[in-house]
Formats: sequence, structure tokens, C-alpha cells
Amino acid sequence: MGGARPATPKGRDTAPRRDAQIAHVAGELFQKRGYANVAVRDVAAAVGVTAPAVYRHFPGKQALLLAAIESGLALVDEALAQARAGSAAGALSLMTPLSRVAVERRDLWLLVRREARYLADDDARRVRGVFSALVARMRALIAEQRADLSRDDGALLSHAALATLEAPSQYPQRQARAALASSLADAGARVAAFSFGALPALPSPASQEGIGRATGDGSRAEAILAAAARLFAERGYPEVSLDDVGAAVGISGPSIYHHFSSKSLILARLTQRAFESIELNRTHALRRHSDPRSVLRQFVVDQVALALTHNPLYRVFTDESIHLEQGQRQRFLTAQRSLFDHWVSILVRARPALTPAAAYVQVSSGLCVVNDMARSRRLKAQDQIHARVAALVCHHLGVGGDD
Repeated sequence: MGGARPATPKGRDTAPRRDAQIAHVAGELFQKRGYANVAVRDVAAAVGVTAPAVYRHFPGKQALLLAAIESGLALVDEALAQARAGSAAGALSLMTPLSRVAVERRDLWLLVRREARYLADDDARRVRGVFSALVARMRALIAEQRADLSRDDGALLSHAALATLEAPSQYPQRQARAALASSLADAGARVAAFSFGALPALPSPASQEGIGRATGDGSRAEAILAAAARLFAERGYPEVSLDDVGAAVGISGPSIYHHFSSKSLILARLTQRAFESIELNRTHALRRHSDPRSVLRQFVVDQVALALTHNPLYRVFTDESIHLEQGQRQRFLTAQRSLFDHWVSILVRARPALTPAAAYVQVSSGLCVVNDMARSRRLKAQDQIHARVAALVCHHLGVGGDD
């Protein structure tokens, strides 16, 4: 009693703690800047050590990425175990422990969805396997509560419920941690409780014809843009060279310079085209409807149509804009923020009881569902997927036919 505390043997406990600290900081940097835009020296500076000190704990940047992802997935595994214990209490009890992880590790979901492809092949396969197993457990937990679900319904809802948790990772949030976790749990529970049944009548999507320019209309420049969009979406912008794009079109890499002065210009053109398409859809919705609920339904239908019909272009918009050059990226973020704030303002008009901060969570988590559907080949192959996703997101926002 009152004696001196025994000294911790050097290296026994401090090394694991330092490993975790370094990996966590690295994960946050990868989320904010993109894996390819972060160097080990950046991680070292953020931790407050030298680059050689980081290398004493990790052999390289890929090891940092793997550690950041695996530590986060371990927390999700623990949260699912807690959810399993309380699953009989309903969807909210299922989502509550998961929402806490989403707030604690805001970097995790974007690391899994966007950055894991930069891992070594064996590590990437292992991460995909672990994540797929977690999704399967989520599907099983939802199925225990929902005997009415088909296999396709369960797969869609489990992915969508988890996708709502990506909101803090993809979009800045305005709520304090505890309130944000509660809002995310409510959002995920609402998704998990959705019943497809007879889908509500939703408006037809805006015409997608003008967007066809982004997928090739016969000109060489458009063929280059289409090939680049596909390759950027599949591999990630940093992993694609102009030679890769040229080979996909059937020309030499240098020949691309007759049409585009740089790879970064191609990315900027694709991102701008996607943004212009979304802006046109917004104008279409506002001209077609005056009631805010109807406007939001149209927003959702058009966003889903763009995401699933022009998938590579949409994925470049959501996942690769982080690689825009600084001035371009700042303009993009400003425009994106304005567009997002408009969604929020329309939702508040449609549902006056919502605070702007709560509406922000609703909109961001709903868009994350759309973004997640755009990444999943298996889900995109489901029957009536456009209508099913649109109905789900409208329900999530509280403007569906059953609300």
C-alpha cells in the first residue's frame, strides 16, 4: 500500500501502444489525403517522431495501412459481438455499438472502401475476406430479426446499414461525438427495419442522355475519358498511367497529349462532368416539383440513376476527387459543400422537426448508401436495384411513400 509502482519492462507495453498510435494517425492521414498522397515522413511528423522511428515499428507504408485497417476491423468485430448479445432488443440495439466505432474510428470505412486496394495482393485479399465475414455476420443478425427477408433483401439491407456508418468518414459532421453516434445508430436502425414489399411509386429519373458523353460518343477524346473513368474507378487514380489509358483505347500513351495535356486534367474533366450532371439533376428536380418531399424523392432517384447507370464516372466523383490538384480540389469541395447544404435545407423544409445537424447526418448517411451500392458488383446485379435502392434511401430520409 502506498509503495512505488513497479516499473514497466522496457518495450513490453510501450511498443504495442506506440504501434497503435502510429497506425491510428496514419489511418487518419490516409483518409483525409488519400494513401498515395501521404509519405511515411508525414506520418512521423503528425506523431511527433522521426521517419526512422516509424520504420522501427513498421517496415513501410503498406504495413501502416494494413495495421490501421485491421485495428479498425477488430473494433467492428467486437461491436458485432455486442450487437449479437443485444440483437433481440431490435435494430437500434444492433446498430448502437457499431455507431460508436464509426465515430471513434472515422477513418476506417474509407480505408476499407477506398484505400485497401493499395495493399499487397495477399493483404488485400485478407482484408476483403475479413470484411466479407463481418458483412455476413451483419446479414445474419438482421435476418434473426426479420423472417420476412429474402436473401437478396438481407444482403442489400446489411450492406446499406453498414454504409450509413460511413457518414463520418466521407462527410464532415456537425454533432458532438455522443449525439453523432446516437444519430448514426438511428439511421442504421431505420435502414435495417425497411421492408421492400410493394415498392412505393417514385418519380422517373431525369434523362441520362447528356451524360453519355462521359462514356464515349465515338470521338477519340470521349473514348479516352471513358477508358480513364473505368481504370481510375477500378484501380485508383494513382495506379493508372497515361500508357494504361492509351492501351485501353488502342493508342500510345503520348498520343493522349493531343487531347489532354496531363492525367490530372483528365481527372478534372471527369470530376467536373459528374458534378455538372448532378447539378443538372438538381435543376430538373426543382423545376419539376415544388413540394420539398417531392424534390427530395427526385434528388434521390436521380442520384441513384447516375450512380448505377454511369458507375465509373460516379465512382471517380466520389472516390478519386481527393487526387485533384490543390486549386481544383478546393473549388470542387466548395461546390460539393454548397450542393450538400442544399440537400440538407430541403430535408429540413420537408421535415421541420429535424435540426440542421440531424438532417446533415440523415443526408450524409443516405448518400453513403448510394455510394456503397455503386461499388458493389453483386448488389448492382439484383433485380429492380434502381427502384429498391431509391425506395430505401427515400425511406431513410423520411420522405418515402410509407412516411
